[in-house]
Amino acid sequence: KDEEEVTGGGNITRMIVVMEDEEKRRLKQGNDLTPEQQKDVKDEIARKQSAELSYWQKVGAFTRSPLMIFTSHCVASLIFVTLFSYIVRMNFHRKITGWEIVLIFWVFTLVLEEVRQIKDSGIPTLRRKLISWIGST
Repeated sequence: KDEEEVTGGGNITRMIVVMEDEEKRRLKQGNDLTPEQQKDVKDEIARKQSAELSYWQKVGAFTRSPLMIFTSHCVASLIFVTLFSYIVRMNFHRKITGWEIVLIFWVFTLVLEEVRQIKDSGIPTLRRKLISWIGST
């Protein structure tokens, strides 16, 4: 009945809901499924749920993944060290250049991030927060 209703109306969303309900029912019963089949059903539900994400939600999930966060931090650190080394060794003059302003701003944001981490550490007193921060570096 549900299959006829879904195919007759052509509504894909209803079809996915019906399929998920059927798979959830099969998972709850669990007696007729092997562990491998249960894993397959769970994977299929996860795949369908991820397929429902919009393009920007998928991009956001990708950029917030641990691998991408680590990679972006490594690349940013390499760029910072390269730029800093270039300015100090090759281009250090009395007049402040645009690249030096970029580095000053970058260092300022790094300091602000450290201050935020100290503030959000969950330790009640400032003295203990500073001791904890010094001990963690």
